[in-house]
Amino acid sequence: NLVVTLGGRFLDKRLTAGLRAYFVSGADDPSFSATEQRPGYELLDLFAEYTVRPGWTVSTTLINAFDKTY
Repeated sequence: NLVVTLGGRFLDKRLTAGLRAYFVSGADDPSFSATEQRPGYELLDLFAEYTVRPGWTVSTTLINAFDKTY
């Protein structure tokens, strides 16, 4: 499994925005037959945070941006 986070700071470092990607490999799963594996999958989250003024921050995260079923 692998998790990769990429982001950047903008607007005099008041805005932070980025993405987090999850890469999950397939694995043996007892709910499948003995010769099958549970398939791997990928997910993408997006995030942003904005500092309105010192002590005031607004943030949001979009989890599973492509609404992928896994």
